[in-house]
Amino acid sequence: MRARQLRTSRLLTSRLLGEVGHAEHDAELVLGEAGGPAEVPTLVVVIVDDSGSVTSTSGSDPQSNRYQEIRQAFRAVARAGAGDERAVVLHFDVQRRARTHRLNTVGLWSLEAQLSVPHGAGSSQLGPSLGQAERLVQRFHRHRSSVVLFSDFALADDDPAAALARFASLPGRHRAVVLGSGQPELPEGIAVSRITEDSTPGAVARTVFGELVAHRPGSIAYVD
Repeated sequence: MRARQLRTSRLLTSRLLGEVGHAEHDAELVLGEAGGPAEVPTLVVVIVDDSGSVTSTSGSDPQSNRYQEIRQAFRAVARAGAGDERAVVLHFDVQRRARTHRLNTVGLWSLEAQLSVPHGAGSSQLGPSLGQAERLVQRFHRHRSSVVLFSDFALADDDPAAALARFASLPGRHRAVVLGSGQPELPEGIAVSRITEDSTPGAVARTVFGELVAHRPGSIAYVD
């Protein structure tokens, strides 16, 4: 059965989509406290499902509000100042070069360019982007890593269970963000967040924000 569609007003209120100042964004989207720069190098890898079951008019996020809210989480940390704290956004089915960027003013511009449905996306294969995540985590092995996977988990991989087992075996933190009301079977060791039509505004942003500030002293991440 198809997951229920997430209503736009639940993921992000419409007035946040316009050209408004940061102060208004902060007033609407309460995430927590970013604290100070992390004392250890960190890497947050965000993997996003752009398949039709997510992006179509009957999908779980047809307005791409997940990207709008991920942007707010990145901005909140960048504004608070960051050390060697990196992030990257990967997309299902897309094999373009994956580049990490620091969470500072310069890096933020490049990260925000990754926050849209890319050309060529459309199916639900986790494997290609998971391979990119594995290589990045290995390359930045001195960084405390966190991989956050956004999907409705209607995966089209030849062996979805094996793909999810690979995800669970990555070093560091792992979080699966289930879009919609599906109940996927996930391996042990994966933290799970659920975003449905009943989720409060900012639920996506708070999930990503929590991973970004996990190693920042004095930080507080609100949870849903």
